[in-house]
Amino acid sequence: MNPAPLLQEIDRRPLCCDGAMGTQLISLGLGSGECGMLWNVNRPAEIGRIHLAYRQAGCDLITTNSFGGSRFGLARHGLADRGAELNRAAAQIARLDAAMARARQTVSEKHISVLPLSRRGWVSGRGSLISALLTETGLFNAAEALGIGAGGFASLEQIVQARPDFLLVSEAGDRAEDEGRAFLLHPALERLYPPAKRIVIPERLTVCGGVMQADALDVLVKELQRVGR
Repeated sequence: MNPAPLLQEIDRRPLCCDGAMGTQLISLGLGSGECGMLWNVNRPAEIGRIHLAYRQAGCDLITTNSFGGSRFGLARHGLADRGAELNRAAAQIARLDAAMARARQTVSEKHISVLPLSRRGWVSGRGSLISALLTETGLFNAAEALGIGAGGFASLEQIVQARPDFLLVSEAGDRAEDEGRAFLLHPALERLYPPAKRIVIPERLTVCGGVMQADALDVLVKELQRVGR
């Protein structure tokens, strides 16, 4: 991590840090003597909600759920050999939440429609990781406007008629190595969706969840900034 931006911000103004994580965990059901760090792997969504609540309260700095994460601290719970796993999970949750916050801040408008379009016209619908990323950041998956539920193929005519604000594709460029790629470079789509209307997120970042979600969100933020949204 590069500490320079944080140090510069501290020089510029006072920063507000979040409060006690343990208190929040207890309010959500953490029992006496239980290890709160286990929630990083057993109940990560709860940890994310705590981070979000502190952000919504105006906190500038969010700390990870890793207090007592040393080998000695975890040994009290019989978890000395899981220190790397639990600390890594704490960092990944905080990183994902921070990436989500940046993405939400970048999306200044609501109801911006984005169509996740792949080879041969495949559209990722609800339940997909891409759709979840769009929804969480305040963007609208245009698959619903095409009548596509969990996913399916869309024709050129359907896409042109629906006119989503942007296409979300996995790669840029103008080379069609096969028919599947050629669909994305059809003259009708290129006319309506030049590079300034295409959000590019590499496929490797949207295949599965985990830490890659934070990378995907950071790429999404950069792409939204590039296209002026």
